[in-house]
Amino acid sequence: MGENVLERDKGVAIIGGGPGGVGCALTLKSMARERGEDIRVVVFEGKRFGEHYNQCAGVLSHPLGEILKESFDLEIPQTMIQRVIQGYVLYGDRETIVLEEDPSKPSLAVQRVELDRFLLGEAEKRGVEVIHSRVTDVEFHSHEVVVYSWSGTCRASAVVGAFGLSKAMSACFSRRVGYVSPPHLETLVAKFYPPDSWLPGLLEDMIHVFLPPFPRTEFGALIPKGDHITVILAGWNITTNDMEAFLALPKVKNLLPPKGPSDFFKGRFPTGLAKRFHGHRYLLVGDASGLVRPFKGKGINTAVITGRWAAATLLDHGPSLEASHHYRELCRELMDDMTYGRVARTLASLTRRYSSLDPVIREAKRDESLKEALFYCVSGHAPFKKIMKNLGHPGTLGRLLPPLLSSLHLNRQ
Repeated sequence: MGENVLERDKGVAIIGGGPGGVGCALTLKSMARERGEDIRVVVFEGKRFGEHYNQCAGVLSHPLGEILKESFDLEIPQTMIQRVIQGYVLYGDRETIVLEEDPSKPSLAVQRVELDRFLLGEAEKRGVEVIHSRVTDVEFHSHEVVVYSWSGTCRASAVVGAFGLSKAMSACFSRRVGYVSPPHLETLVAKFYPPDSWLPGLLEDMIHVFLPPFPRTEFGALIPKGDHITVILAGWNITTNDMEAFLALPKVKNLLPPKGPSDFFKGRFPTGLAKRFHGHRYLLVGDASGLVRPFKGKGINTAVITGRWAAATLLDHGPSLEASHHYRELCRELMDDMTYGRVARTLASLTRRYSSLDPVIREAKRDESLKEALFYCVSGHAPFKKIMKNLGHPGTLGRLLPPLLSSLHLNRQ
């Protein structure tokens, strides 16, 4: 068979059983079935969901439910939903602003491990082979891919990498195909378990967002869950000292129960595009590709979407290097948005370090266009391009620049 043909009997090996890998697996199965065909799909997942955890905010935005329903006839079980998020509270030095969700399209707080376990279980019910084993290496040949794992080898027509920011798999693909993992931020996660009396309307069912005045941090957030509050701090080389300094801020401390966190967890998320995220007999999806949206990027949504695009590319065009460029074109809108994203994140960083968010918040209370831009920044519901369009409105800029410059001057004195 030629390198442009996806051999159905060999099928596709997928490294990673999170939303990106499962989105790809379900799409491969459903598209093949619609064509009266079958295809072998093997998902490798080294984690045992429930024993091992993905350190993710676990906030699902409205489109994900629609995607799962329309594409796979799946609905997120009501028992999995821990909170219906009503909106966001953004904090400056002295000012705060409430950014409300559309009540008809709320975000949902879930425990990420439960979502992963549910999706992987549904994939297995629909004929996807799931191997609970860690992949150790991948070989690329003209006619096939060989995937090595702790459970043995698997020969496939193509491999889809849905391994997030795994250092081991990044090193493997770097060695084999010259892949360069995306730039990223580190996260430190803490969980607070308040008294039962706090649980109804915990944090008013709002996500509270901060831009801490610390050199190594970019943002912090408090997220209400079923019986606890998840605290996330994101930055560069952050440590428990940074988390403790964040938790000691009066406006943060006042929102948390007196009992300290149960434990700390480390994670990472991408802030830019990976290099060589597609090629001869391989496509990378989700965090491994770096294709994300604002701040945390709605990583679950984009993982499922890019997984679907990878599956469609393989079935429609095959696994060759030339065919992989079709996948790149499907990802074009997300890729083009990276430029706007760098500008927006730079502006946020400069405001945090050298000025104050207070003038921005005060102006947003009067300017709906700016308020909408702040909502999109913290929620990730829209592309950076739309955010920058709102921020770039001449009237908004004209009213915003003088107080920002004044704040910058005062902070420098």
